Formats: sequence, C-alpha cells, structure tokens
Amino acid sequence: MERNKELLLSELNSLPGLSSFKKEIECIADVFIANEERVKSGKFLRLVFSGNPGTGKSTAARILGGIYVELGVLSRGHFIEINRSDLVSGYSALTSAKIREAVSKAKGGVLFIDEAPSLSENTAEAAYEAIDTLLALMKDNQDDVLFILAGYPDKMKEFLNSNVGLASYFHVIAFDDDNF
Repeated sequence: MERNKELLLSELNSLPGLSSFKKEIECIADVFIANEERVKSGKFLRLVFSGNPGTGKSTAARILGGIYVELGVLSRGHFIEINRSDLVSGYSALTSAKIREAVSKAKGGVLFIDEAPSLSENTAEAAYEAIDTLLALMKDNQDDVLFILAGYPDKMKEFLNSNVGLASYFHVIAFDDDNF
C-alpha cells in the first residue's frame, strides 16, 4: 500500500507547479498514516480549493481521489463535478433533494463543487437550504466522501464567512496563479 501511495504522489509531483498543494497533500498523507481516525473524522475530507481559473484545482482533485483510495480513506475514488445549477432550485425542497442525490452519487469518491461561493450569492431560501443541507450531509457522510469546494480566493473567503462556523468545517488549500 505504501508503494502505491508513493506512486500516486509521484503522479501529483509530475504536474508542473502546485508546490504548496503538493506539500499539503504530503502532510495529509503523513497524518493519515500516523493516525487514520483523525483524518477520517476531520477536515481532511472537507477541503476548500481557493484559486483563480487555470491553477489546477480540478486536476488536483482528480488525483487526490486516487491518493485517498490508496490510503484507504475512500472506497472508489471516482470524481463527480457539480456547480450551483446542479444543486440549487427555485424551491428549497428540490434543492435539498438535488444535493442529497449528488452526495449519494459521490459515495466512495470526490464531490467537487466548482464555483461553490455561488451557492450563497442569492438570498433566496433555496440558497440557504443548499448550504444547510450540504453541511448536514458532510457530517453524515464524512467517512466515504471527499467534499471539495472550489472557487476564486476573494469569493471563497466571503462564502466561508457568510455562515457562522462554516469555515471551521474545512481545511483550506490555496492555489497560486503561477502553478502552471
């Protein structure tokens, strides 16, 4: 298992740039090896990728799913990418159902929510329902889904501050513009 983890880290390390991300992932892998329960119950299954377009967030998330499978954190490692239009409906009950369906599809893998800050852009009840449902499902599914919220740095900071305690759910990784 250790050899496979190293092989996957070498795939990640072969990508140009992403130096701060690579260091974060190596640290997460080390923490997991040292204390599996801390990773499974902690923020390492709830990440924020903060960076501008073209900084490698999606590519890194795909590779991270494979690394987490090799570490035994995820069972499958598949990648589900969604955005606001896939989650938020004009009706709060429909929003909740869409989010539950997305999390269900992501079981065993990565749920990558691109442009996540857009979930809170609308003051409509559905936008609040989206965040509340997502938080509840993160608690209920923290053992076999890697939740990654991605977005621009300024908007992500606003998003994390839009709900009391929201930032405490996530481990934030910044992606620099010079990654590629």
